[in-house]
Amino acid sequence: MRLKLVYQGNFCKNERTLFEEALKQNDVQLGPDDCVLLVSKGGKLLKFVRRSREISYVNGSGKNGHSTTILASDTYRITGYGKWSPLMLSNYAAEVGVELEGIKKFEAHYKVLRGEKA
Repeated sequence: MRLKLVYQGNFCKNERTLFEEALKQNDVQLGPDDCVLLVSKGGKLLKFVRRSREISYVNGSGKNGHSTTILASDTYRITGYGKWSPLMLSNYAAEVGVELEGIKKFEAHYKVLRGEKA
């Protein structure tokens, strides 16, 4: 998966509404391997959301020929000390299998902040 957008929003809204709002406000189109990171206003809740997919019902469901839409996501809650940090973006993404091109892990950022070579 590739991260296309980081969007901080109000998590009083449901995940689907917030996801669609993020895409619309930023004029982003997601490909099959793209995702969006939704970050709560408080910075304690992160949701990596993939684009909606349509799935068909199969034999035994009683609704053959019909389909439904699913929205898949991975949710992470930061507990204890700390909250969302852009410097940790690559670390968060790695936990859910999202590859970020050109974005360093926190440890590399920290070396730069300390004046060392990354």
